[in-house]
Amino acid sequence: MNRDATWKQELDIMYHGLASKGYIWMDEEEHKKVCAALEKNPDDFYLWSAKGILNFNYDWDEAIRCFNKCLAMQPFNAHMYYNRGRKYLSKNDLDHAMADLTVAFAPDPNCNWKAHYVGVALYLQRKYAEAAEYFKKAIEIAERHNGDLYCCEVDWLWTTYMHMGEVEKANEIIATVDESTYIVPVIGDDDGYKNVCLLLGGHSTVQELLDKLGPQTEGGSVNELYGIAKYYYYVEKDLQKAVDYVHKTLTFTSKSGAWGYKMAEMDKEAWEAELAAAK
Repeated sequence: MNRDATWKQELDIMYHGLASKGYIWMDEEEHKKVCAALEKNPDDFYLWSAKGILNFNYDWDEAIRCFNKCLAMQPFNAHMYYNRGRKYLSKNDLDHAMADLTVAFAPDPNCNWKAHYVGVALYLQRKYAEAAEYFKKAIEIAERHNGDLYCCEVDWLWTTYMHMGEVEKANEIIATVDESTYIVPVIGDDDGYKNVCLLLGGHSTVQELLDKLGPQTEGGSVNELYGIAKYYYYVEKDLQKAVDYVHKTLTFTSKSGAWGYKMAEMDKEAWEAELAAAK
């Protein structure tokens, strides 16, 4: 991750009231500046946007409060519905998330990020067929500009197809990612998704993926560990290792907000029951 470029992107999102994307972190000094400015200008839409983004992965409830303030000032702002919807997803408040994200995508049908998160909301509701349509839509939209988050969409779509038992479709989509697949810099943790896709598609090994993990990995190693779990479950058909890696994934805190954690939570009980029945 290019931290300087990522911070520049975060500042642009914060102070221009844009849709959240990429890696976002709390900067205490910037937060103090924003809070001091809000004391003088409590009705400044962009300052509330900035505070919401700074709290995005730090304090979900505070982020939602800030986006509420923004929407009170601009009640038709699709970016703020999207930002708030993402935080409702973090809190597993799926009804509110679905409402916000659907409203966000409707006036902005050329945003692959908004399409993606509608898909995520549907996936977390186990509405896999509907989720797959939004992940495909996100790919189609991205192909019209720079293809950002392609590996992310492939990984989610592969997993969705596998849940549906659509193995042939899953194999077709994962085959589109190889070492040459381009990653758009800065905007997200797509390199992590690419590493998982390379494992699922047979281009790398579990050990090679593990060797890439470390503190520099944007989502920690949560998403990659879940990627290994589903590799063992769906590809290798090794239930014991699949359950072992689900447990490793869940050693992280749910407050990390990592999707791998939520997906492991969804699969844990069924996989454990399947393993117990097989013994």
